[in-house]
Amino acid sequence: MKKAVVSLAAVLMVLASFATPSFAAGNTNYEGRNFRASIDGPEVVQAGSTFTARGTITVLSDGSGNSVRPVAWRLSNNLGQASRSGFRSIPVNRTKTVAKAYSVPDRLEAGTYQIDLLIQVDGETAHLTRLITVTK
Repeated sequence: MKKAVVSLAAVLMVLASFATPSFAAGNTNYEGRNFRASIDGPEVVQAGSTFTARGTITVLSDGSGNSVRPVAWRLSNNLGQASRSGFRSIPVNRTKTVAKAYSVPDRLEAGTYQIDLLIQVDGETAHLTRLITVTK
């Protein structure tokens, strides 16, 4: 248990240290020098339903010869649901997919909500969003 608490604390510290990320509302793709990433989910969901949001992260080579690179990520939302985060070493030129199923509460007001994917690889940060319309 102590190891899990320390690991979670490390993830939270890394995520909290994100510098001003690359961000634009509704920006679902990113390509930088250390990684490329995307976020996907449905455009429209009905209150009372469940959907899955997915983020993909592909770590790129930086020319250093390192075969793995440390990646911190957080998949969150403004639907009132829990987020999912992690910290992992990912091999260069490999893609990691992170997914989370969300239950949309019956009583949630119709409107536009968003799912966010924040990623940091070797100091490079991106913030991607997927806008989701909730209907009654």
